Amino acid sequence: MPKPQIPDFTTDSEKEFANLKLALDNLLEPYPELTEKYKYHVLLEHLKLPEAQMIGQSCRHDPFPYTVAMQALQLQCGQLHQLARSEIATILTTPDVKSGDARTFQSFALRVHLLVSMLLSSEGPQGMELNCCSHVNSVSCPNTTEMGSSNISSYRESSTPQVSTPTTYKTLMAGFKVKLSSSACQTD
Repeated sequence: MPKPQIPDFTTDSEKEFANLKLALDNLLEPYPELTEKYKYHVLLEHLKLPEAQMIGQSCRHDPFPYTVAMQALQLQCGQLHQLARSEIATILTTPDVKSGDARTFQSFALRVHLLVSMLLSSEGPQGMELNCCSHVNSVSCPNTTEMGSSNISSYRESSTPQVSTPTTYKTLMAGFKVKLSSSACQTD
């Protein structure tokens, strides 16, 4: 059985903190016999970012140092909306998808899927960001380089239901899933 590793928190990245928290939750929380001080020590070993180290060290004398440090770090580094904003920024700066570039198209589609998953987790299926149409237009606009019949903007129009419903993150992701699965079938 592989031995899981706890990643270090080295950069001011919401994703990196989310990975650290996930690992700590999965590897430490199932063991109620582990003390707060033991879990706190493990946490401190993986805080390499100076600001995160200061937050962690400021909780040293608390009766529940691990819990308090994780709450403070969550407030500072791990808000899901911060992670979603970071992902939106990444999508907005994604290079244009060139004609026939299935790998870049798949990467873009997977980023949209990741964003939708984050928004579903933080807001639920009726969340405002998830159902916002104007953001979808700004997210897909940088990626409209000519791709022949696979141009994302024309693809968006042809793959979403032909009803007068606006395109949201959810409908865009659903269309990408159809496109990606049909592309996989065509290459077999």
